[in-house]
Amino acid sequence: QELLDEIAKFPAEMQQTDALVRLKENAEQMIKTDIGQPFIDIAQPNADGEQVSLESVVRNPANKYVLLDFWASWCGPCMGEVPHL
Repeated sequence: QELLDEIAKFPAEMQQTDALVRLKENAEQMIKTDIGQPFIDIAQPNADGEQVSLESVVRNPANKYVLLDFWASWCGPCMGEVPHL
């Protein structure tokens, strides 16, 4: 929030520059995803190709714990961990 307050102090025309617009968007996203905030629901296909939402997994009483592992195919260490999941 402090960053957004500082951005608001800039003149209006300066706030419209690409750099400050991106900075403001990033700051807003950080606020939405900060510790203690509700998660943002996403949906991804499962192994059978069916769309599954994060909320449906988290809210399922059969799931005591939910592990989210974010990785990228270009990340060697990430791919090295896949067999251990």
